[in-house]
Amino acid sequence: MQHLFNGYDLTLAVTAKRILLYETHSNEERAALIWKPTQEFFQSLAKQGPKQTIYFFGKQFQFPKKQNCICQNVYAANQANQVAYLGTLFNKYAIYHDRARMKGRSSNALKKIGMEKIVRDRFFCIVPANTKDIDEKSIITAIKKYLKCFSDATLIPLLAESTICLLSAEKGELLNKQIIMEAKRVAKPASKEEKIEKFKEDEIY
Repeated sequence: MQHLFNGYDLTLAVTAKRILLYETHSNEERAALIWKPTQEFFQSLAKQGPKQTIYFFGKQFQFPKKQNCICQNVYAANQANQVAYLGTLFNKYAIYHDRARMKGRSSNALKKIGMEKIVRDRFFCIVPANTKDIDEKSIITAIKKYLKCFSDATLIPLLAESTICLLSAEKGELLNKQIIMEAKRVAKPASKEEKIEKFKEDEIY
């Protein structure tokens, strides 16, 4: 099913948000349904050697529900106006609380990951912003960090050298809102038993 809105094909982004926010899937399923298609999206974009690339962001929100925690969804659009979910920026306070939660689950995992690593969990692709506030400068820095995290065997890190252009905050939030709304509309929530089973399988990618 395609999700078209205002000249943009939101299908990849809607699929990502549907699976992450409203459904319950294993790591393997998320890898196949989100992360692999997302990498293919950026690889295809990189092969075109664009001099500039387009991104947009949604409205800031608080997660975890702790003081000063700020998060923001970021998306990429290619020349065909297809949109993919890049990740969710966490400011330094949100990262601190997220990694504290991780430490409570596994101190070894925290040592391996640290505070700087981009982490894919069952709700987000977490991109550390490492700043108190998230502004356009920190968004661009985080986008470049994300692109550079891919293997040099791909062409994706080369995208960090392109000129990064951000759509207006108003347009970005309009698209983000539509993505979340569509994701919720088409989602197929799992039963309690399925959630428990999937959570048992869950570990960080």
